[in-house]
Amino acid sequence: MQVAIKSLIVHCGGLLTDEVIHSLLPPLPCAVDLLTQLPSLNKTYGNPLKPSSVTYRKRLYELLTLLPPKTYEGCFSALLKELVPDLTQPDNQVSASASYLPSLCHQNELTLLGPLLQETEQRFIEEQLLLVNSIAGGSLEYDPYSVYERASEGDSVPKPLPPTLSIINAATRLFGVIFSHVAELQRLQVLEQLMASIKQAKGSRQQIVQQNVVSAFSNFLKHLASCKGDLGSEEIQKCALTLLINALESSNPLLRCSAAESLARLAQVVADSAFTAGLAQISFDK
Repeated sequence: MQVAIKSLIVHCGGLLTDEVIHSLLPPLPCAVDLLTQLPSLNKTYGNPLKPSSVTYRKRLYELLTLLPPKTYEGCFSALLKELVPDLTQPDNQVSASASYLPSLCHQNELTLLGPLLQETEQRFIEEQLLLVNSIAGGSLEYDPYSVYERASEGDSVPKPLPPTLSIINAATRLFGVIFSHVAELQRLQVLEQLMASIKQAKGSRQQIVQQNVVSAFSNFLKHLASCKGDLGSEEIQKCALTLLINALESSNPLLRCSAAESLARLAQVVADSAFTAGLAQISFDK
């Protein structure tokens, strides 16, 4: 169902009148309800069900990202409860950041991060072996429907990736859409929860969680800027600033680059000269 609707939206956008969109909506509440039941189903049926449940989550996230947020605004709270664990308690123990963080960085800055991210004849092979930590992508085993999907602009990582990696990309994108439409109080609570999860994680897992959270927050700022939304209260601004400043101090160059891009978007959405001047001073100090 998700694949069919997604294909209709992507390939036949001209047919999507309000009437057609309305006719597509009835199954969505049931799909989200099933999403919330997946953890208990996985416990009941064990590992054999897990790959299918991860693929289901990924496809539903991708579909919802394409639909107008107002069409499923009643599901925002339920979806955020699922997205936060996806970002902070990833199934994979390796970082998928190299498969999605480059898309959040300014293209002119990627040349500063080494030859791996520059246009070279061997880039494809290098990405296969290094960008996703020796987990090869581009296998139809992971998602046979990808044969007719369009590649995103600037997306050079071989697709499809394993579901445990690709779901992070789908989760960060949907988080960005939903988070820009929730109330300020809920936005602050979720942001504090994400930052607490980063602090609680240990070792290499902490960097994985931090990369996922920063990626999701970068998508949120990008979407908020495009729809000219408001970030919210000073408390939210302080939390956002703390999250990005901590990322700027990371040893991971991609994470630092994404954080720098997010700081620029943060200044854009806050739209306050004093705040922007403060960000500039922080950047100079760092």
